[in-house]
Formats: sequence, C-alpha cells, structure tokens
Amino acid sequence: MIREHLEFLASDSLQGRRAGSPGEQKAAVYIAEYFKSLNLGTYRSSPSYFQPFEFPDGFKISETSKFEINRTPLVPMVDYYPMSFSSHTSNLNDDIYPSLKETQQFWMLDIVDHLNKAASNPHSDILSELRTLSINSQLKGAIGLIFYTSGNTELLPQAHTKFTETLSIPVFILKKYDLIKSIVKNSNPLRIYIDFHLEKKSRYSKNVIGFLDNNKQETILIGAHFDHLGFGEDGNSMIGNPVNQIHNGADDNASGTVTMMNLAKLLKVRRFNHYNFLFVAFSAEELGLIGSKYFAEHHDFKSHPLKYMINLDMVGRFNDSSRSFTIGGFGTSKEWSIIFNQTKSKDYTIKFDSSGTGPSDHTSFYRKDVPVLFYFTGLHSDYHKPTDDPEKINYGGINFISDNILQVVKKSKSFALPFAKTREIQTSTSTRFSVSLGIMPDYSYTGNGVRVDGVSEGKLAQQIGMQSSDIIKKLGSIDINSVESYMKALAQFKKGDTTFLEYQRGNDVIKIQITFK
Repeated sequence: MIREHLEFLASDSLQGRRAGSPGEQKAAVYIAEYFKSLNLGTYRSSPSYFQPFEFPDGFKISETSKFEINRTPLVPMVDYYPMSFSSHTSNLNDDIYPSLKETQQFWMLDIVDHLNKAASNPHSDILSELRTLSINSQLKGAIGLIFYTSGNTELLPQAHTKFTETLSIPVFILKKYDLIKSIVKNSNPLRIYIDFHLEKKSRYSKNVIGFLDNNKQETILIGAHFDHLGFGEDGNSMIGNPVNQIHNGADDNASGTVTMMNLAKLLKVRRFNHYNFLFVAFSAEELGLIGSKYFAEHHDFKSHPLKYMINLDMVGRFNDSSRSFTIGGFGTSKEWSIIFNQTKSKDYTIKFDSSGTGPSDHTSFYRKDVPVLFYFTGLHSDYHKPTDDPEKINYGGINFISDNILQVVKKSKSFALPFAKTREIQTSTSTRFSVSLGIMPDYSYTGNGVRVDGVSEGKLAQQIGMQSSDIIKKLGSIDINSVESYMKALAQFKKGDTTFLEYQRGNDVIKIQITFK
C-alpha cells in the first residue's frame, strides 16, 4: 500500500501538488478518504477531515488605478507593471526629466546592464537586485522610480507576482517599447500622472487531520507536509527554467506523507492505545511552514496538550550503503537519549541532531514548547527538481523508519518527556556543509533573501555584528532569494575561504568581507 499511495501522490495527474492547486486538493481528498477508511475521527469534532486556511498570494492592481505619461494612458501588465515591493501613490501629477536624479523627484533608471548580467548568470536574482537599487534610490531622495531598458532584453514576466515587504515609494517597470524609445531620446520633461493602488490576493488550502481517539490524557501528533512545487510557479525550483515541468516531489514529501498514513494504519490495527494520535498532512510547507503554523496557532495546547510531535519530511532516500538516516529534535527532551538507547537496531544506524528547529514543520511545534523529532534521509541532487520521481524511492528504508517510530512510541509511554530548548541551526543541512554563518533562518519569511531569526552565540554572524531581522541578500557571487539559494551558496565554501556577504538592515544595505572559520 505504501508504494500505491506514493505513486498516486507523486503522479503527473496531481501536477506537483502546489499549495492550493487542484492537484493538491485531489491529494487532500485522497488522504482524507484513507483516514475515513481507517475509521479515524476528525479534529476537535470538525464535520470533516479538513482544516482550511488562507494565505497571501501576491497582489493585483486595483481597477481604479491610473498611470499616464504625457497624457497617454498605460495598460497594466501590458505597458507596465509594478514591482511587488511598490507602495501606493495617490494623484501624483508632476514633470520629470529622465536624465536628472534630484531629491524629491520621480526617477527613471535604465536597467539594461542589470538585465544583461542576469541573463548570463544562472544564480542572479534580478528582483532582489532591483529591490536593492530601489532602496538605494529612495535613500538618495527619489520619491518614486520607473525602470526601463534601452536594450532588447526581456524583463521577467513573473516579477509582479512575488509578494515582499513594501517600500515607501512606488516602483514600476515600463514595458511599452515605442514609448521607451521616445523617452531615451527625449530631453524634455515628461508629464506623469499616477493614481495607483495594489490589492493583496489570497490563496486557499487545507490541512488534512485524522484523530485516533483512545480516550487517553496524552496525545502524540505525527505529521508530514503533502504539498510540493507544482510547476515551480512560486520560484522555489532548483532548475533555471521550470516552465511546463512537473515537480512530482516523490521524496519531498510524498514519502513522508505515505509514511504518516502507514503509521496511522499500524497504530490503529495494532491497537496501540496508550495515547491518542493526531495524524496531520500539512499544506503550504514549501511556502514557509504555513499549514503547520496555522495548526499550531489554532490548537489549544492547554486543554489538549501534545506529548510530542514527530515530523516526516524526505524519508524516501534511505542509502543502502551507509544504512543510516537522521533524526533531528534529539535535544528537545533530555529523555529522548534514554528512549533511543532502548530502540537500537542492527538494520540501520541513526545520526542525531539536537536542534528542534529547521526548514520543516516540526519548527512550528518546537516554537510552542513541544518536544519534536524530525526524521530525514538526506538531501540529494533531485531536491526541488522535476527528477524527484517515485522510481527513486527506497521503500525498504521507509519500513525501517516506520518500525523505529513504532518502537519510540511504545517506549515513550514510560517517560514524561519534559520540553528542553536547543541551539537553533538548520537541521536538514547540518551534515552537508563544512562552513556556517551561525544564523537561524526565519522560514516563515516570504520576501526575497533570507531573514535572520536568531544568531548563534560565538559564531561568525555574531562576530561580524549581524542581528535578528537582518536579511541576507548575497553571499559571494550568488544572489540569495530563498533558503534554497542560501544553502546552495554555503555549499560553495570551505573553512578558510574569504568572500563578501551582503545583507539588509532596515533600509541600509551592508557589504562586508568575511572569512569562514
């Protein structure tokens, strides 16, 4: 049944299970029907297995917005589009000179060189670059910005869809080429009229929750996210041009989802009734742990405490040579060490990581002072690529992990498992890199870059003065627009290497030379 479930969830028919997409909704129904077949109850007497939620999905231009140059109305998304960090502006009617950059004036900037650079560099993030350019222009006194290009380089059509924190000035991309040519040659002032407003858009998805009620005081939550990347529309694919390529996400995270489903069946059939069990398939993990955060924020931990949470994320690539997998969260209760000493196996070895945080859904529960365990078989070359397909899954490894979890659940009944705080590092990547900045990324951040959630004591980031809420924008030659690109950048360095780090603090952009130790 594990193989059958996984091949369905990772099939082309579900089109990559992008959060909120029809394919992901089919997956949600499939999981709910399986819970129903096991006769599991619903969460807190809900009428269904679904926990719906809403989350940001960029913005749209309000129908009343107007943008005119020399009394020529411009059509949004045809003649121009706003940058996603643009602010509103009302009834701006003024003359501007394309070649002048004076304070308290609207500026026009030719970005042809930036676009040519982006076209030749697969690691370039043009949106981040233009945002930095906008911040610097704002600091120099610009009250608004119009980007255009004097060359033939195509602007990124998806630039308007990515939602980030707004600046205090409006920023636009001009696309109308005939108008651009006249602007480049024009030394006369241009009359602009702008009355511009953005309306936030939302996307909708749902967690899928089954409850095995054994009428006990203590409850264990076993969870896994079931969403993936779809066609890479949200900019989180690890390939340069993911258009029309389905990211099936067999390992990430159909593997964790089917393991959770399998455990629901085993715990039900074997009548393990020392606890109640919540089985949760989380949505929108790939967009910043949104589904698990929603569950954690709406769960009453006082009235319905969780003894601990087990998270299954990318557990399908067990290596038959090393015969090992990783468990994070080992330090979230001092009693985990005793339990795992009693569950050793000759079939596999376990690498432990103490941190209760990382780029997956257990972080949402660690933040609520719940002990966690994070099962993970490691990163691989198919991560966030269309090549993460079912034929590469090691089903024997999934069985090993399932057996280990059953043993842990059985042994844990003899222990209270008080919560303990841990150091905050990236659990999933700790064995992949030889260097680290010593920061904890904010995995809920949806803007460009990696926002610092915490700085480790005595590490490089603290030594150079980095602080929480700083946003890492560039490391070496790689522009940082996500945790994935940050991971990719770190992998380029070893101890002793010297490079440049660029990060944003408020409206200031800081560039500093660092040496990894």
